[in-house]
Amino acid sequence: HWSSADSFFPRKRSQDKGAMTKATAKTTIRPSAKSKHLQSSHKTKGEDSLTESKFMFRMILSPAKTLDMSPLSAQDAESILGDHALTQPDCDVERTQQIFSIMKKQSPSSLGKLLGISPALSQTAHEYWSNFDATNRIPNSAKPALLAFSGAAYLGLQAKTLNPRCIAYLQKHLRIVDPFYGSLRPLDAMQPYRLEMATKSLVPLLKKKTPPSHEFKSLAQYWSP
Repeated sequence: HWSSADSFFPRKRSQDKGAMTKATAKTTIRPSAKSKHLQSSHKTKGEDSLTESKFMFRMILSPAKTLDMSPLSAQDAESILGDHALTQPDCDVERTQQIFSIMKKQSPSSLGKLLGISPALSQTAHEYWSNFDATNRIPNSAKPALLAFSGAAYLGLQAKTLNPRCIAYLQKHLRIVDPFYGSLRPLDAMQPYRLEMATKSLVPLLKKKTPPSHEFKSLAQYWSP
């Protein structure tokens, strides 16, 4: 849900209306021939600026604690994804593997201590890590990252209402910061796992697997370039 501009920038009271109009008139910028050329160059035959643009930018989202790993119905998959195939997360496979090698070995009780979660959640986390497929193939349990996270921001995106053209645009411009994968594109195949960016107890274990030159005090720093 997007709010209107007025909700963020309230209009001045009626007595200021004239002043506002005058100020606006003075600062009106007319597009030059060059800017008109740039505007028109955004579009190609049969496409508009939503999918074709000379200028690359990134939207960044944080991960959500809650996941919805229920399988997509065939109807949803067709209407949302169209012909788009799932992609493999590829931010830094080596760093992801280092985290995985630690988490895979943990018992339910040690995961509870490591992640600071209840015994019930620890058992679920243990099932996630035990069933995690660390090969290069995309398992059937995987789901597009944009549809796997179910926090407030992701619910606000209403991803299930998007069409394949919107998904293609987001695949280019949206990145999801992630404590396990580093960063995810919307179509990256995501498997269920339990880990938070604020998990400090993982840092000492990771330091044993990384060269001394790689200095970090948190998972966020671990994923820094």
